[in-house]
Amino acid sequence: FKPMRELRSLIMDKNPLVELDEWAFDGIYQSLYNISLQNTKLKSLSCLKHFEKLERAKLNYNEIQTLDFNLLSKSSRTLSNLDLQNNQIDQIEFINLINMESLSDLDLSNNKLCTFNGQLLKHNILPKLRNLGLSQNPLVCDCYLLPLYEWSRLKFDKEMFNYI
Repeated sequence: FKPMRELRSLIMDKNPLVELDEWAFDGIYQSLYNISLQNTKLKSLSCLKHFEKLERAKLNYNEIQTLDFNLLSKSSRTLSNLDLQNNQIDQIEFINLINMESLSDLDLSNNKLCTFNGQLLKHNILPKLRNLGLSQNPLVCDCYLLPLYEWSRLKFDKEMFNYI
């Protein structure tokens, strides 16, 4: 991708890529705003590690098992939409408490999440998050979901919670 230094959007859907290393997109890390790698059998987010201006990533229908926010640290100020529907995600990692300050839409629907780490919401790691998709996950109703419930009550229509 080195000769394509001005590339703004990249769509590589339905290519059986399986795995892309962290330098797979060398040459477009400073220019790319949108990437779509849907249905590519991708197993990790490491290929996104060096993007600096990424705003939107569509990564649904892959085989990603872990959402590691640390791999998204360079685009933490610009990434606003992250679509990870229909993967195999069963855990969320954020060792360095990176503030994903622009992330407003995060879709984790139809994964394997049994719980949602409330630390993401307590430490204000996702301050602009407005849309969080968690449908079709085998979430277990326990105390670990309490921060998610409390955050939802603050952010959304209070009338809705009469039915939860």
